[in-house]
Amino acid sequence: MKPVPALGPYRNILVLAAGHACLISMFSSLVPYSAIVGESLTGKPELATLPFGVLALTQMILSFWVSKWMYRVGRRYGFLFGASLGIIGGILVSAALLHSLFGLLLVGYSLLGAAAAFAIFYRFAAVEGTPERLHNRAVSWVLAGGVIAALIGPQLANQGRFLFAEEFAGSAMMLIAVWAFALLLMCFLKSETPAGKRSDRQDSRAKLAGGKLSGDKLSGDKKKLPLFSQSVPKRTFFLAAIFSAVAYGIMNLLMLATPLAMRDIGIEFPAIARTIQLHVLAMYLPSFFTGSLIDRFGVHKVLAAGVAVLMISSGIHFAMAIPDTVRFMLALIALGVGWNFLFVGASTIVAKLGTGEIRARIQGINEVVILSALVLSSFTSGTLFNLLGWYQLNLLALPILVALGVSIVLLGQIPSAPSPNTPQGETNAPQGAQSAQQAQSA
Repeated sequence: MKPVPALGPYRNILVLAAGHACLISMFSSLVPYSAIVGESLTGKPELATLPFGVLALTQMILSFWVSKWMYRVGRRYGFLFGASLGIIGGILVSAALLHSLFGLLLVGYSLLGAAAAFAIFYRFAAVEGTPERLHNRAVSWVLAGGVIAALIGPQLANQGRFLFAEEFAGSAMMLIAVWAFALLLMCFLKSETPAGKRSDRQDSRAKLAGGKLSGDKLSGDKKKLPLFSQSVPKRTFFLAAIFSAVAYGIMNLLMLATPLAMRDIGIEFPAIARTIQLHVLAMYLPSFFTGSLIDRFGVHKVLAAGVAVLMISSGIHFAMAIPDTVRFMLALIALGVGWNFLFVGASTIVAKLGTGEIRARIQGINEVVILSALVLSSFTSGTLFNLLGWYQLNLLALPILVALGVSIVLLGQIPSAPSPNTPQGETNAPQGAQSAQQAQSA
């Protein structure tokens, strides 16, 4: 009898994909009732989205620091700490709803945002310690965990809604179980020596030998290497960060306004809920094959396809011959698919830039840029919808997407950077057009 093969490099990918499912389950369970409880506890409609705004702001503020800190202590301990914050946040949100304490609710949401600031790095952690042939697919497979979240997240909110006299207190308690499961998952993450500690040992050995360091520092000199170099082209990084930010900003802007637009034309809430669920599925279901598409066609073509699908999403709303409910469902499905192509494509670029502390810094900056777009779109979606109207809001996205398409062309003209795993003196000389496209993505 042949021995059962070990999971090998797939172990961490599976653990991180399940962890990502926990993260998105939190978001998909919070969205249906966050504004409701915010308004009910304050009695002021203008404060309804404040709790979710606090969550997003906390996540944005901490993301850069979290990336650098995990470089020092390691991914495993960072993710364990983040999941612990999520458990405490769920406890505080539950207590706030049970005792009608709005201030405590904000503190709880802030801790949930802190937990998310750690968990957003699951997709980058999947690339580390895996063979280069799996890099593109590793990011995609981790994001595919969102498919499970799209199915169970709203159910967590519904099942817990009336567990207690205070509505949604039970739903908040479900978050405790979600983050407890994430904590358990991270215990199975393959542990490696933190990069920061490895660098420290290299520093000590180099100083004793009187030689130069091979990492991010120089012996006898505290000066750090510049953030951008041949292996981290400035234009490549910032364009990739912009791709993700625009994808998230446009998707969130239109997604949050969709229920308002559907309600205003008389569509019932069950149809609205199904539309949002289909949208979330469309965001993550393509992740099962987006990485393979990048391997086959190159990251630039996948990014361009994402822009095209987002344009189609806005254009569908002007096809008046299609029944209203069907039109919104088709448009929201296209919105999710377009987001996936852009976000996964840009993430594979950023995940392979730099090494050591440089990699941690650029990933932290990348998340700050993305979350800034998420926060901005969250606070402006309702206002722009009321000022401009639904169709004008969709038209507003078109010139932004055209500019994004031009940026993708510019990215394709940049020479490929050396792979972080390529020894000094060697090149990433590609063989054939397909390899050239893949080399450019690095």
